[in-house]
Amino acid sequence: MDYTAYEYDALVDRVTTALKNKEGWGDAYDSSTGQMLIQTLADVTDHLFYMLERRSQEVFLDTARLDSSIRTHASELGYRPRRRVSATGTLLLKLVDSDGELIAAEGEVVIDKGTTVYLGDSEFVTIENYVIPEGQSTVEINVREGQLTTLNVNTSSDEEFLNSNEIVLEEYANIEEYSLEVSASDGAYSDVASDENVAKNLTTLSYASSSDQVYDIKFSNEGMRIVFGDGTFGKIPQDTIAVTYVESSGSNVNVVKTGLSFKFDSDTLYDELNVTPRNTYRYELKNTTAIRGGSEAESTAEIARNAPDFTRTNNRAITSFDHEFWVLRSGIGGIVDAKAYGEQESDSLVFNMNNVI
Repeated sequence: MDYTAYEYDALVDRVTTALKNKEGWGDAYDSSTGQMLIQTLADVTDHLFYMLERRSQEVFLDTARLDSSIRTHASELGYRPRRRVSATGTLLLKLVDSDGELIAAEGEVVIDKGTTVYLGDSEFVTIENYVIPEGQSTVEINVREGQLTTLNVNTSSDEEFLNSNEIVLEEYANIEEYSLEVSASDGAYSDVASDENVAKNLTTLSYASSSDQVYDIKFSNEGMRIVFGDGTFGKIPQDTIAVTYVESSGSNVNVVKTGLSFKFDSDTLYDELNVTPRNTYRYELKNTTAIRGGSEAESTAEIARNAPDFTRTNNRAITSFDHEFWVLRSGIGGIVDAKAYGEQESDSLVFNMNNVI
């Protein structure tokens, strides 16, 4: 019997044929009551087979269709789907007088990391701390498109954290890929997959000591899970956990033209000198580069394709395939294709056989 042929009409025909030859039924199968029972059975069976096939289909990464299934299977392989990547660029901050002429700072003018910068309706945040030193007038500032958001979780009262040592972010696709930062009262917690921890071969909580302030990222039907240690493998954060990230617009914001005027929340800046009244400064803030390179989060089709490739790279870049994968995986610069080859494969003179082009 072909159990994949479960179309409704085919099921009616099969059940009718079976009952037609069944002893004791006679012509009852052909009555209105008999046909009603046969059609009801066929309809229920049709739906049952459909749901069974869908359930079986979602068990395998190659055949899964639901976004949650694909992300969960990818997470089981250790793969993290890439979230949105923000456009980035450089601004030049100048301290100026009322005539627009440069003036020197009397004390340090500090622009904190995460400071919001505006261009029309678009928001950007500073990537690092920047300082105009005393006696200087300018500083270059790197910015990332998006809106800064902070989520605070109390470890002593949050039921979800108490039950699992996890923080679940249901809406996570817009969380900028390179902006997530986690800290608690005992200091910053770093991603086990960060460059620093990978260099120490600390790529999972299973390799962490009880004092390592690290977290891992997993995906499930509930969302993106920030997973902390249990006190044996990784430290348990205390008091309040602050999760800070940039909500990105991805590829929707790209600033091609340079020399555009940006602004902070305030029209003036202050230096760090402890004087009353405080020293205030007018400023001019313009982009010296285009602000671009934003990209969208990986689609489910890309995740299904990239997760097995990630497993094949074994989290390193050695073969040409590995290098090609990590270039495309980065999401930086809108790269759509990549080809890697060693110097020995090029037509140029080989200076170092270990170079990858």
